[in-house]
Amino acid sequence: MTQVTMLSASQISHLLDMPSVIDAVADAYAYKEKANHPATLWPMVYEQLGGEADMDIRSGVLGF
Repeated sequence: MTQVTMLSASQISHLLDMPSVIDAVADAYAYKEKANHPATLWPMVYEQLGGEADMDIRSGVLGF
């Protein structure tokens, strides 16, 4: 069975810095990594949360 590890916001902020996260997301959206490694992108999950709010989840897997 797979074990799930839950991290608090303070634990995450110790592990990641926002500029690096933004760069990684930009690379993923620009498909830079997909061009260099086999990848599978899954369909986007979209949910309207009411008013002006919505949530988009984009996911996939890169092979190295």
